[in-house]
Amino acid sequence: MRLFHGSDEPFKGFREGAQVSGYYPGFYTSASRELAHSYGKNVTEFEVESIELVTLGPKDGDELKKTASAMGHRVSQGTGAPEVAMLLSRGIKAIRRGMEVIVLDTSVLKSTDDLPSPTGLNVQAIGQHLAK
Repeated sequence: MRLFHGSDEPFKGFREGAQVSGYYPGFYTSASRELAHSYGKNVTEFEVESIELVTLGPKDGDELKKTASAMGHRVSQGTGAPEVAMLLSRGIKAIRRGMEVIVLDTSVLKSTDDLPSPTGLNVQAIGQHLAK
């Protein structure tokens, strides 16, 4: 799968902790080049091989918060970092939320210059992961 990241600044590589933006800490991308371009004039293209990805619907955030809390994570209304920590502990590397894909572990992103054709994503509903 191809993912695109738009920014006003040219992409210079990943730095530990630098890509923390939005409610859920992660690297915000989209499968749409046009949407990425709406976030900035510099659009970087990445390829993702098969990974665990959950899709968050409008009401899934509350369930995710409850599950993280039940697993001992200190949740709050100001950040989704505890939920991300819980998802990463279960091997989940990205969240699809609407048109955006929030990559939680940037090691899964490869420059399109470095890899062959994409193999696709293993997409499962969030409820299946939370039931484990």
